[in-house]
Amino acid sequence: MRCCYWVWLIFLLCPYVLGAESLVPEPASGAPTLAAEYPSDGKPPSAIGKLYVRGVGDITFLASRSQGRLVLSAVGTDGAQLGRAESVVGLGDTPIYIRSSKGLMRIVIHWKT
Repeated sequence: MRCCYWVWLIFLLCPYVLGAESLVPEPASGAPTLAAEYPSDGKPPSAIGKLYVRGVGDITFLASRSQGRLVLSAVGTDGAQLGRAESVVGLGDTPIYIRSSKGLMRIVIHWKT
Protein backbone atom coordinates (compact mmCIF):
# COMPACT_ATOMS: atom_id res chain seq x y z
CA MET A 1 0.00 0.00 0.00
CA ARG A 2 2.88 2.40 0.76
CA CYS A 3 4.30 2.10 -2.77
CA CYS A 4 1.01 3.40 -4.20
CA TYR A 5 1.52 6.72 -2.41
CA TRP A 6 4.89 7.18 -4.12
CA VAL A 7 3.38 6.53 -7.53
CA TRP A 8 0.67 9.12 -6.97
CA LEU A 9 3.18 11.61 -5.61
CA ILE A 10 5.32 11.23 -8.74
CA PHE A 11 2.31 11.75 -11.03
CA LEU A 12 1.18 14.81 -9.08
CA LEU A 13 4.62 16.45 -9.09
CA CYS A 14 5.57 15.53 -12.65
CA PRO A 15 4.18 18.68 -14.35
CA TYR A 16 6.04 20.93 -11.90
CA VAL A 17 9.31 19.05 -12.15
CA LEU A 18 9.27 18.86 -15.94
CA GLY A 19 8.29 22.54 -16.29
CA ALA A 20 4.98 22.02 -18.06
CA GLU A 21 4.06 24.74 -20.49
CA SER A 22 0.84 26.70 -20.26
CA LEU A 23 -1.27 28.01 -23.12
CA VAL A 24 -0.98 31.70 -23.93
CA PRO A 25 -4.42 33.36 -24.04
CA GLU A 26 -5.48 34.18 -27.58
CA PRO A 27 -5.93 37.83 -28.55
CA ALA A 28 -9.47 39.15 -28.96
CA SER A 29 -9.02 39.05 -32.74
CA GLY A 30 -8.33 35.29 -32.61
CA ALA A 31 -5.28 33.14 -33.14
CA PRO A 32 -2.71 34.28 -35.72
CA THR A 33 -3.50 32.67 -39.09
CA LEU A 34 -1.31 31.81 -42.06
CA ALA A 35 -2.92 31.00 -45.42
CA ALA A 36 -0.94 28.42 -47.40
CA GLU A 37 -1.23 25.91 -50.22
CA TYR A 38 -0.68 22.20 -49.72
CA PRO A 39 2.89 21.10 -50.51
CA SER A 40 3.60 18.66 -53.35
CA ASP A 41 3.22 14.99 -52.50
CA GLY A 42 6.44 13.07 -51.84
CA LYS A 43 8.75 16.12 -51.88
CA PRO A 44 11.10 17.17 -49.03
CA PRO A 45 9.79 19.77 -46.55
CA SER A 46 9.31 23.17 -48.17
CA ALA A 47 8.54 26.63 -46.79
CA ILE A 48 4.83 27.43 -46.92
CA GLY A 49 5.07 30.87 -45.35
CA LYS A 50 6.45 33.17 -42.67
CA LEU A 51 4.75 34.94 -39.81
CA TYR A 52 5.96 37.46 -37.23
CA VAL A 53 4.78 36.64 -33.72
CA ARG A 54 5.25 39.12 -30.89
CA GLY A 55 7.56 37.67 -28.24
CA VAL A 56 8.97 35.06 -30.60
CA GLY A 57 10.02 36.89 -33.78
CA ASP A 58 9.92 35.66 -37.36
CA ILE A 59 8.76 32.07 -37.77
CA THR A 60 9.12 30.04 -40.95
CA PHE A 61 6.63 27.24 -41.48
CA LEU A 62 7.73 24.12 -43.33
CA ALA A 63 5.44 21.36 -44.60
CA SER A 64 5.79 17.99 -46.24
CA ARG A 65 3.09 15.73 -47.62
CA SER A 66 3.11 11.98 -48.12
CA GLN A 67 0.04 9.99 -49.17
CA GLY A 68 -2.45 12.38 -47.60
CA ARG A 69 -0.44 12.93 -44.41
CA LEU A 70 0.90 16.43 -43.63
CA VAL A 71 3.80 17.19 -41.30
CA LEU A 72 4.28 20.83 -40.28
CA SER A 73 7.20 22.45 -38.44
CA ALA A 74 7.69 25.95 -37.12
CA VAL A 75 11.32 27.11 -37.22
CA GLY A 76 12.81 30.28 -35.70
CA THR A 77 15.37 32.55 -37.33
CA ASP A 78 18.17 30.65 -35.58
CA GLY A 79 17.00 27.35 -37.10
CA ALA A 80 15.60 25.95 -33.84
CA GLN A 81 12.32 24.06 -34.09
CA LEU A 82 9.61 25.92 -32.18
CA GLY A 83 6.68 23.61 -32.90
CA ARG A 84 5.45 20.61 -34.85
CA ALA A 85 2.06 19.30 -35.96
CA GLU A 86 0.66 16.47 -38.05
CA SER A 87 -2.56 16.52 -40.02
CA VAL A 88 -4.27 15.05 -43.07
CA VAL A 89 -4.99 16.58 -46.46
CA GLY A 90 -8.56 17.77 -46.82
CA LEU A 91 -9.02 19.64 -43.57
CA GLY A 92 -9.64 23.37 -43.83
CA ASP A 93 -7.35 24.38 -40.95
CA THR A 94 -4.48 22.85 -39.01
CA PRO A 95 -3.47 24.26 -35.61
CA ILE A 96 0.19 24.25 -34.60
CA TYR A 97 1.44 25.19 -31.15
CA ILE A 98 4.75 27.03 -30.84
CA ARG A 99 6.91 27.71 -27.80
CA SER A 100 7.16 31.32 -26.72
CA SER A 101 8.55 32.99 -23.61
CA LYS A 102 5.01 33.05 -22.14
CA GLY A 103 4.08 29.44 -22.97
CA LEU A 104 2.47 27.65 -25.91
CA MET A 105 0.84 29.82 -28.56
CA ARG A 106 -1.66 28.49 -31.10
CA ILE A 107 -1.25 29.43 -34.75
CA VAL A 108 -3.74 28.29 -37.38
CA ILE A 109 -2.63 27.23 -40.86
CA HIS A 110 -5.54 27.81 -43.28
CA TRP A 111 -5.24 25.63 -46.38
CA LYS A 112 -6.24 27.20 -49.69
CA THR A 113 -7.90 24.85 -52.17
